[in-house]
Amino acid sequence: MTPPPARSRRRADVACCLVLVALALAWTGPALVGRTALGPEVELDTDAMFRTGPPPARALWDDAAPIVLDYPRDLQVARGVRAGRLDAWNPLVGCGAPLWAEQGGPFFPLKLPFYLSPTPEGYAAFLVLRIIAAAIGAYVLARRRGLAPPTALFAAALYELSGVQLATLPFGSVSALCTLPWVLLGAHLLVLERAVAAAALALGVAGHGGHPMFVFMTYLGFAAAVAGSAVRARSLRPLLLGGLAGAIGLLLAAPALLPFVELLSQGVSYKNADVGDLAWRSVLAKNRGALPIALYAPGLIEGIREHNKWMFALPFSPAVGVLGLCLGVAGILCGTLEAGLIAVLATGAVLALGPPPFESIIPAVPGLRALLPTYVWPLAILPLCQAAGGVLPLLGEARGRRRMLWALATVPVGIAMLFRLTDSTIPRVPIRLYLDAVLATTSGKLWLVLPALVAVGAILAFVGVPRLRARAAPVLAALALVEAFVLVARFARDPVSQVLRRPPAPQAAWLRERLGSAFRMHALPFRTARPNSETLFGLRDVRHNSALPIARYAAYLAAMRKPGFFYVEQTVDAAAGPLLDRASVAAVAVDRFAGAPVEVRGRSPAYEDRQVRIWEAPGARPRALVAARAVPMPAPAAVAAVLPVADADAVFVEPAGGAPAEALASEGEARIVDDGDPDRVVVRADLRRPGYVILTDTFYPGWRATVDGDPAPINPADLMFRAVRVPAGTHEIVFAYRPVSLRVGVYLFLGGAAVLVALRVTRSRPK
Repeated sequence: MTPPPARSRRRADVACCLVLVALALAWTGPALVGRTALGPEVELDTDAMFRTGPPPARALWDDAAPIVLDYPRDLQVARGVRAGRLDAWNPLVGCGAPLWAEQGGPFFPLKLPFYLSPTPEGYAAFLVLRIIAAAIGAYVLARRRGLAPPTALFAAALYELSGVQLATLPFGSVSALCTLPWVLLGAHLLVLERAVAAAALALGVAGHGGHPMFVFMTYLGFAAAVAGSAVRARSLRPLLLGGLAGAIGLLLAAPALLPFVELLSQGVSYKNADVGDLAWRSVLAKNRGALPIALYAPGLIEGIREHNKWMFALPFSPAVGVLGLCLGVAGILCGTLEAGLIAVLATGAVLALGPPPFESIIPAVPGLRALLPTYVWPLAILPLCQAAGGVLPLLGEARGRRRMLWALATVPVGIAMLFRLTDSTIPRVPIRLYLDAVLATTSGKLWLVLPALVAVGAILAFVGVPRLRARAAPVLAALALVEAFVLVARFARDPVSQVLRRPPAPQAAWLRERLGSAFRMHALPFRTARPNSETLFGLRDVRHNSALPIARYAAYLAAMRKPGFFYVEQTVDAAAGPLLDRASVAAVAVDRFAGAPVEVRGRSPAYEDRQVRIWEAPGARPRALVAARAVPMPAPAAVAAVLPVADADAVFVEPAGGAPAEALASEGEARIVDDGDPDRVVVRADLRRPGYVILTDTFYPGWRATVDGDPAPINPADLMFRAVRVPAGTHEIVFAYRPVSLRVGVYLFLGGAAVLVALRVTRSRPK
């Protein structure tokens, strides 16, 4: 008996999705069992504080964030979940900072495998699930656009194996990217079927994706798709429905987005400084310089990154293989994309390449300068892959064959552009020198010539020879996927970190025992115990690594020594000083091959091995203390002016929340008795006279204090710490982090979920 058509279609769809899963596993499978890594894990093993032997070669990635930021932060959350908590504060970095408000995305559903198994292999499972989710989303999008299962499978597989997935694979904070196909599917359904609920749900999940700029990119893609469809239909209805879906999506994402908005109000970003404009223009130059290589000679990427890892991997996101590119261009020329996807593609291309006059316009538009050009390639590549799938059925027609030949004509033009690249194309990157060095090798010549020859030969044969035309679509699709797979598979075999899989090195263990819970560390140069990686081993560090540090914290560091170049790494190059003492810095570690700073050359290190020297700071204050002399100050600027030259026993207290700053002198002792929960610190203090108990953790909204169970206000102390006025006698002071932003976000999420259910119920009622 012939199965019903609907059942047959479902079977075909399930089979295609299983093929996409198999492709992802074939690419990344060794990482799931710990044989390889999906990113720069080995950066940890180059760190003098963590390794136990000779340093390995550094990872060939332009950004160590996956292992020094994303994994440590997500591991902190996972440990809390395993203990039955949702930790919102990280006490180990920068005197304390919000744990995931900046870009953590703790509620993203695909993180569940990592929360169940907080290991490197569990993290790899989370990362691979994102690839699978993106691929299946691209498949469903193609199917709802009318493509048959085989052509939809090709479009999805090409996107799954594209440079977009490769470049973002190890970054745990860019989970919004895997929702982009689903968000564009929501836009498609919204325009055709008024499916507001589907679009809102996709946007809500995207909002929990972590990195705010990738979330913004995803929402921007939705807006472009809806706007393009509205212009094509000459109707405002898609815009109104899209606005409603966007509003509901923001409600669903409120638990993740509101803490970020709160941090925006309390923090400072390099993107708002002059260096932000410099970063945007530098990344734009990288995109432009890497484009002809990514499109027409992606096989050279490996050789180039061996010469300069700063070119890898985000600028090479457009890579889909030469044959895949030709199919995509032909599909665009054949008009296989709807107005919405055309608008998305145009938006991505303009933002990624900044052609005139947009190079001057984009930085002036609020928010767009913060969206680095390398982030937006998915907006161009996803529609390109959809177009590549759409052109396959047209290869049997004269129109499709002509467009395919036109697309083929871009290959020599693209290779000619590659040879016209000069060292002035990308500032401070001698790209011409690197290209010449790669092309001087036999493998470089093969990677340049072979893909182009295969593409040209296959297209001419299967499009130009009548007897072969019937097989053009499956053969060209298969060759394109083989090329794409070979390209990405070369980059999924990074070495694993031994540091992650072994107990802490002796130097890290010694330092953790020395610091306990009462003190912090500092390290020089910056990449020694690189923050925030030291949180993996329970070390408290006065330094921080964040694109959005708390303003009071940044001002405190500037009071020690004004940074010469404000970027994402917050540190000072001093090894000793009164402000480090105030911040409870009891030890400074120095890579012994980097040279000891002048400030510590007069003392002997307390710990020394073949890799590091560690000096102790005898004048460091503990995290909890009684202020000997509290000096009232009106505002942070006044404190910053006097703090560097103040007496050691003076603590400068500001008014806050209606609580005045008082001039109080007291004596006594204070000590931390419980801080096992990152969101809660218990201090026991004994004061001879009323005074202030100081906790040298960052002052930030959401922290509440009680004294013997009674609420007590928290005043800023010494610019960035916390002070609580305490009566004479023995008392217990409890600091608890209960951010209003998270609580309000949960209420908004519940409201959005109720609206979503109501829309769904209303839509499903029979008319």
